[in-house]
Amino acid sequence: MEGSPKRFCYKDFDRTDPRGYAELRLLLRGLQQHLFKDRHSLGAENIQAFNPLPLATLALLLTTNEFCLDAWSTGEFNSQLTFKESVYRPKFEAHLQQLKEWEGINSVVVRKICEKMFHRVVSMGKVPNQTPIVQLGGLSDAAAKFAQEELAGRTGETDSEADE
Repeated sequence: MEGSPKRFCYKDFDRTDPRGYAELRLLLRGLQQHLFKDRHSLGAENIQAFNPLPLATLALLLTTNEFCLDAWSTGEFNSQLTFKESVYRPKFEAHLQQLKEWEGINSVVVRKICEKMFHRVVSMGKVPNQTPIVQLGGLSDAAAKFAQEELAGRTGETDSEADE
């Protein structure tokens, strides 16, 4: 089975008929290492936003995986390749569209798969599954003023703005 989605999007990609679309353990490990490493990680502090694992999060993980494959496509790391929005946004959008179509086939099962993946990510780290939810209010007046000043000098074209 060749075509769309690409083979690297499957857990069992080396079969004649790949299985486990978007269920790669590698993706979950990466998410765990960056967002669910411990109880103070961003994902742990916003745990309810990830249960079930959002399709956009899976699309970003698949896009990141595709970037890594591109960077190593010659067998050596291509340090000239960068993860730029102008290059990888269309790939992200394609992954997201494929995930939405996948969900449309059987939304109940896909939701359960995404819930299971969420629990797997949490269990990989040192994050309690029931991290307390902190209710935050809106922006303070000072934070809103600061954000307004910061955004006034920006275009939103992230590739054209200087990286720090």
